[in-house]
Formats: sequence, C-alpha cells, structure tokens
Amino acid sequence: SARFYLEFYEFAQDEFELCGQYIYFLQDEVRNGGDEDLAKKIGNSFEALIDIATGGAAASDGSES
Repeated sequence: SARFYLEFYEFAQDEFELCGQYIYFLQDEVRNGGDEDLAKKIGNSFEALIDIATGGAAASDGSES
C-alpha cells in the first residue's frame, strides 16, 4: 500500500502518511514482542522505499527506526 500511494503521492499524501503510521506501529509492536531483527527489517524496508522515491533524502536526516 505504501509503495502504491507513494507513486501517487501528489494525490494520495494523506493515505501514504497513514500507511507510514501503520508501518511504524507494526514495527513498534514487533519490537515490543521481542523480535528486534524483524522490527529493524520493517523499518529499513520502509526507509528504503522512501529513499528510492526521494533520491536518498530520507537517509540524510540521521534518524533511525
């Protein structure tokens, strides 16, 4: 869903942001459940998607998921 909405970000910004919130919620729940590796994979995959769409701008903000 995030990939789809990102492709049409100009028209679907709210939907993309909602997907992002769900992804980060899932990442937090997985981390709270004790699977740090899977939580990192979820965050890294989402950040990679954003990097592809923005040409790497997401990686330059210094944040870590």
